Amino acid sequence: MPRHFPKKASRGNGFLLPGDDALDDRLIVLMAPYDGLRADVLGVRVPGAVNDASAVGVLLETLRTLKTQGFAPRRTIYVAFYASQGYDYGKTPRASPDLQQFLFAKAGFGLLKPDAVLYLRGLGGGDGSHLLIGGAGSLHLVDVAERAARMAGAKPARRMTNLDISVVFDKNARGVASDYPWLTLSWEGSRALRGLPQDTPEALRLPALEASGRTLTLLLALLSHAPAY
Repeated sequence: MPRHFPKKASRGNGFLLPGDDALDDRLIVLMAPYDGLRADVLGVRVPGAVNDASAVGVLLETLRTLKTQGFAPRRTIYVAFYASQGYDYGKTPRASPDLQQFLFAKAGFGLLKPDAVLYLRGLGGGDGSHLLIGGAGSLHLVDVAERAARMAGAKPARRMTNLDISVVFDKNARGVASDYPWLTLSWEGSRALRGLPQDTPEALRLPALEASGRTLTLLLALLSHAPAY
């Protein structure tokens, strides 16, 4: 069962799925935003079904599926749900996750070494037909993600991501390097709905949800057991 721990300085919550052998001090980090704007600047309701309830939903269903199949990861899996669109002291929303706050959310946890960080967003819909995969730090990691997508029946496409790596990996944070291999997974066209009243449950697309879920399931199985990448 996951080992839950309370948040501490991090804007979100998370839990661990412990590894079961010599690789249990190595991490696969899964990050997904769980909040939404609720309303735009004019006060119009923004449901946020695709951005970003879909990413949390796909991730939770993936973990449920793996658990029912008796999945036992070799590497420890760290699941982090974070607030990405809330306002701090009147400031604009911060869309990028602050990874080091999660890595040091519990005493001793910063001693674990992330081998890969997966950033999930907008997996449930959009007008495209491809699962967009971005990343840096390991070309092999991106290749593994594309292979998992093809095995899952999805159509992968590489993308250039605008994720602010200076926010995710602060070089001045103790123990947090800027060169952890990382991936972004999102569905083609999902960004067009972000922050709009049209981002309703009706905008969710079952093929996108299923393809994203199958891909993530295979990808976690591959990453958590691979000796190196």
